[in-house]
Amino acid sequence: MRISVVIPTWNEELWLPRLLKSLSIIKDIDEIIVADNASRDRTVSIAKAQGCRVVRGGTPAKARNAGAKASSGDILLFIDADAIVTEDSIHAVKAHFADSGIVAVHFRLSLISPTVVATLCYKMLDWYCAVISSLGLPQGIGSFIAVRRSAFLAARGFREDLTAAEDVDMFRRLHCFGKVKYERGTVVHVSARRFVVENPLVFSAKCLLWAALRIMGFGVSVLPYQWVHYPSTAAFREELGVQSLLDRH
Repeated sequence: MRISVVIPTWNEELWLPRLLKSLSIIKDIDEIIVADNASRDRTVSIAKAQGCRVVRGGTPAKARNAGAKASSGDILLFIDADAIVTEDSIHAVKAHFADSGIVAVHFRLSLISPTVVATLCYKMLDWYCAVISSLGLPQGIGSFIAVRRSAFLAARGFREDLTAAEDVDMFRRLHCFGKVKYERGTVVHVSARRFVVENPLVFSAKCLLWAALRIMGFGVSVLPYQWVHYPSTAAFREELGVQSLLDRH
């Protein structure tokens, strides 16, 4: 069971090294592909220096599709550049895919350096994913998604015409080809940086809107998602939390 990691990037020089360091400790990763959206910082040089294959990306959907096309793994692991991955999560991926009926796995997300409001939002996200999955309508976000290649190809990848929530749409379509598992026992750590550039409650409300539209099968977004530049202070604020997570390896 070969695992290919696909990381969509756009000016991620402050976040990508952390993710790559966490992945370098894990033996079960067969290749790492960085799909870059014409970054103007050191993202590409960092990726190449760490032995990653770099391909041309674009929007998150286009980048993930480009990375998948360039990959060779049986399992495609789509990871956002602001995540920190532990070996436990990779072991959980392999364990779940031992069941041939499972086509995708996503995980409970935990913030690296949480604020009270951001923590509450992610607890609500966890509750929502658990409840909606129990109803046979899996939904989640694209911070860390493991997908069986055969199912990804059958679903024809991420929809590049969607301006928001293409990851939520992918869960809905993958469910047509098998079981989508929401793993709550193992967490993946992510940055709270989105809450630095947007009001947490407003962003959460937009996510709920997009989720409702996707679960009903609508391709409209009403409010488009914007891939933005994150301030360096957001990365520096997380350094102690990141180092603590890496030390646990």
